[in-house]
Amino acid sequence: MTRELLNITSYTSEAQTRNCCQFLISTRIARGFPQELGMEAAEYRSSFGNAIEDIVSCGSAPEGALLGLVDERIPFARQLELLGITLDPGIFYKIKHRSGEQPHAVWLKVFSPNEGPFLNSDNYQEAVTSLSACMRPATPFEGISTDTAAILARGFVSLPGGDYEVPGTLSGGSTRLDTLCLDNYLGKPRISRVRFAEMDYLVGMLAVFKQYVARD
Repeated sequence: MTRELLNITSYTSEAQTRNCCQFLISTRIARGFPQELGMEAAEYRSSFGNAIEDIVSCGSAPEGALLGLVDERIPFARQLELLGITLDPGIFYKIKHRSGEQPHAVWLKVFSPNEGPFLNSDNYQEAVTSLSACMRPATPFEGISTDTAAILARGFVSLPGGDYEVPGTLSGGSTRLDTLCLDNYLGKPRISRVRFAEMDYLVGMLAVFKQYVARD
């Protein structure tokens, strides 16, 4: 199914989109997400009904996009534990989440460090502002909303969107010093960080197609 997630094209059928959604949900069920929410597996699966219908109703997928199902009902750090994703111990801030919000679907785009918004940018902050009007930077929750192997098959990515809560202050958007990134460490997916005002030429960016997200 990782291969199917990687092979999404503008000709992807409704059935393929639904199958990818069910695969992502089944992965989370196997990882204990329903129990974390005090739900039965069937109830958890049905809670994604509106998200699936919303993304299917948008029609054809963007060329080369990755499908994601975003669920903020469980805190970010706990989701990492359930998914087996390592968290860099140097990350001391908390990712804000909307615990009462229902899941939603997104189409994601992986940009390598030598394409798209990076072509005329010297750092991640400039790259974010260089995204086309139809896109925005992905949040950490969106970075773990799909099969991480499908993302990492295309490269390491920064996750510049979302809001962080830093001890003693509030930080988010372009005001923070770091941005989280999804990379691979010792053969396992990891959430690490890169300097927002600098550039790591091994780490690109994950972005979201705004027109396909109902909440945007």
